[in-house]
Amino acid sequence: MLGRTDHCNYFDWFDEGVVDGWPKEALIRARDEIREKDKLINQLTTQLMELRLELEKHKVEISSEGSEDENNSVESDHKRCLSKDY
Repeated sequence: MLGRTDHCNYFDWFDEGVVDGWPKEALIRARDEIREKDKLINQLTTQLMELRLELEKHKVEISSEGSEDENNSVESDHKRCLSKDY
C-alpha cells in the first residue's frame, strides 16, 4: 500500500541531510529577524490599543462636557426669557 507521499518525490528533499554553512546561517538570521519584527508588532499593537482607549475616554469626556454646556445654555436662555418683561 502506498503512503500519502509515496506517489511523488516532492517531499524527498526534506529528509536529505543536515543544513550547514551559509544556508543555515541565513535561516538563523531570518528566524531572528522575524522574531524581532513579531516583538515590535506586538509592542506597537499594544501601544495602539492603549491610544485608542485613551482617545475613547477623551471622546466621552468631550461629549459629556458638550452636554453640560448645552444644558447650561438652555438654562441661561430660559432664565433670560423669564427675566424679560413682556
